[in-house]
Amino acid sequence: MQTNRDGHAGVETSLSGVCSIGKAVEYRSLYFAGKSADGRTPPSNTRRPVLLLGGTSISIEDQKELLLYLQEAGLDVASIETPMGGLFDIGINPMKLRPLCMCDFIERLKTANRIQGLDIIAHSYAAFEVVRTLSDAPLTYRHLVRSILLINPPGFKERTGFAAHASQTIGGHIVRGLMEMVWRRFTWGRGTGGDARPGTRSFAEREIHGIVAMSAKGMKNPVRTIREIKDIVTYKLARPIQTLCSRYGYDFNLFLNADDRMVPVAETLRVVRHILPPQNIKVVAGGHNDILFQQWQRAEFLSFLESIRARKPI
Repeated sequence: MQTNRDGHAGVETSLSGVCSIGKAVEYRSLYFAGKSADGRTPPSNTRRPVLLLGGTSISIEDQKELLLYLQEAGLDVASIETPMGGLFDIGINPMKLRPLCMCDFIERLKTANRIQGLDIIAHSYAAFEVVRTLSDAPLTYRHLVRSILLINPPGFKERTGFAAHASQTIGGHIVRGLMEMVWRRFTWGRGTGGDARPGTRSFAEREIHGIVAMSAKGMKNPVRTIREIKDIVTYKLARPIQTLCSRYGYDFNLFLNADDRMVPVAETLRVVRHILPPQNIKVVAGGHNDILFQQWQRAEFLSFLESIRARKPI
């Protein structure tokens, strides 16, 4: 696997893994070393990268800004993107494909990059492949995976239907969010330079970009998107996470945005407060995809991630 140390264009490589069903699956991946404050690549003593996994209809391009932010903080970073397929690729099963690609990539990180530890950051639906993978082989990954940080994960509400979740996603996040941001794009203050704080046009423009990018990719293969939504309302995370924590000692953490329209934070907190200690849960302002498309909560996110990485292993 190639390693690019500048973190800019051309860092992706295409890798082929072989699924258990015997079919070769190609996915995109990247890995690059962290940078010190002066821009030089620091020596990697711990070989402990962070693996960022995107949720439904999130591409590597959507994750790059956050990846570069983490790299500039000195962290080695990695990410993968599973194939979305096209309109007629109805055979793609994300429930099987995503965990298989994740397992294959971790094995490549172990052999090609000789990592000694791994912190997994899973945004939204990506929490499902993480929990499934660790639950299927908890002892295999226990000493490699040092922590898991879930960002706005679904799967904690006890009862939810397909129509209800689709309505929250399409009606609340996409339609309402897009209309609101288009309106505010022309009414909010201009902001100066790269200012993208809430209340500026730059913030609205970033939000519009994020909604359009996610929607366009989701419509590229509607069958896969529908399967992911069905999985979201069917698979529940609470019990397997509780087992992974209590029986195997995994370190699960949650970073939640209080203004999330797709996965209401109150529903998640109602369950996770009985599973995880308070120091493992961080709630900040913002929406479902803000950590990827907006800048204003990244310092808070990095601080939380660094506190997690600083913990002594159990």
